[in-house]
Amino acid sequence: MRIKIPGIAFVLPLLLLSCGNSEKDAESNLINFITRHESTMIPLSEQINRTFWNYARTGANVYMTRYDSLNQVKMEFLHDKRKFSYLKRLRESGRIKDAYLQRQLEILYRQYLPCQADLSLQVRIGRLQNHLKHEVWKKEKRMRARPIKDSDGYDARREASLADSLLLLVDLRNELARQAGFSDYYALQFFLDEMDPAYVDELFARLEERTDSVFRQLRNEEYFPDYTGSFAPYGQRPQDERRDACYGEVDMPHLALRFFSGIGLELEEVVAHSDFSRCYAKLPLFRCVTMDRKNDIRMVGILDGKETDMLKLLACCGEAAYWKSIPNTLPYLLRCPSSFMLQMGVASFFSRMVGYPDWSLSMGIFSAGQAGRLRGTTSREFVREQLFFCRWSLLVYHFERRLYADRKTDLAGLWRELNRRYLFVDLDSDSEHAASRKRREWMADTYFFVEACRIHDFLLAELWAAQVTEHLCTTYPKLGDPCSPFLVGSGEIGGYFRKSVFEPGAGLRWDDLTRLATGKDLGLESFVEQFCQARK
Repeated sequence: MRIKIPGIAFVLPLLLLSCGNSEKDAESNLINFITRHESTMIPLSEQINRTFWNYARTGANVYMTRYDSLNQVKMEFLHDKRKFSYLKRLRESGRIKDAYLQRQLEILYRQYLPCQADLSLQVRIGRLQNHLKHEVWKKEKRMRARPIKDSDGYDARREASLADSLLLLVDLRNELARQAGFSDYYALQFFLDEMDPAYVDELFARLEERTDSVFRQLRNEEYFPDYTGSFAPYGQRPQDERRDACYGEVDMPHLALRFFSGIGLELEEVVAHSDFSRCYAKLPLFRCVTMDRKNDIRMVGILDGKETDMLKLLACCGEAAYWKSIPNTLPYLLRCPSSFMLQMGVASFFSRMVGYPDWSLSMGIFSAGQAGRLRGTTSREFVREQLFFCRWSLLVYHFERRLYADRKTDLAGLWRELNRRYLFVDLDSDSEHAASRKRREWMADTYFFVEACRIHDFLLAELWAAQVTEHLCTTYPKLGDPCSPFLVGSGEIGGYFRKSVFEPGAGLRWDDLTRLATGKDLGLESFVEQFCQARK
């Protein structure tokens, strides 16, 4: 059923809303605006979420087509320039004093802003980016069903077509950003994320400096993880047959439920409505999907009995606990995570359990003998994975900033330069590591097809998770060393996350919530301590 967008019945009250002069009138008018906005957006969003759920579970084109159509309806609704003009004037007037209404006004403004660009441009961007994601996921599904060598799966014409489409998408996104008043699409994304690019640049510059020497040292060691080019939002994890054998013998959903229940976060209903079946028609991803911003929260993914599956499951459970713990009494617009970065930070915090050998031992995944034999490799590879993801993210961050700032840049040359700078890999060499990537260069990384200008969120999420870990171990000394905390059965953890992270919802900005949760601004010292200094 197609949702009808209100027309003149919505516009006339809007003209009246803009006439209120007093703070009381302004706030009353904004409440009326929000009520009308939500009368359309809540059912539309639920339809979009349910359609994506079906698409993720089946991979069927019919759901992808419907998903595109519903998102077009959403674009049309948010494209209304009179509504946006009202929000902009009200935001600039400073007449909204109530804190909850201020946050809702800010969220609404950032929802409407990018949709003020030419509607046909928005539709073209939406369809193209969904097409690219679908093509990447189709290839990964084929690889999952029948693993093949990279050279055997290479289709020159297909790769060239995808490359041209991706560069076209960059141009279209930049045009949208310029119409919204920004220099390029990455600048727009920073604004939508409520982040200061100068702050991020300065933080990442110091992170590069602090991780340089230890990463250079690890780069020469035997078991350094080899990145496959398949983007994983929760970081990379090298395969280990011995650990995979241990994880293959356990009921992962039951294990996750037992762990989260032990720390005071109940997820039985979420897991009961989730889909972890080995249906290879599914999209090759793990996702937590909330249908209605209330109690209908689900997860979808394939569990093959490998360690990486446990990592992804714990990450999704963390996200589900976030959504589930946000009070339904909050206004709808605030009934969501504070930011995408915070949501990924929570996911990263819980996914790290697989890197702590004592966690696997306590949960019964490793026997005492196995824990003794695997302790060193598990801990060592966990550190290497975190450092690699950090350096790779810095590489992609600087590449993508340049990509969107100046499309005429020699992108292949820039990619080689940044690989030497951040990963100490020479793509011009004849090394075996470089050979598989020389043909397609930067477009071999699926990140550029499935995400856009979000790599800073994923890296900041790792810093956030490290800072929260340190804060918890300082607050509750019995948890032990932040480099390997013992969280099994620690009921205080759930209470901490509910009170300090989850319950505020989007009522606080990400930086304010970080100060509430850890007592200080987001920094890099905790990450450096846990993955550089303490593990040299």
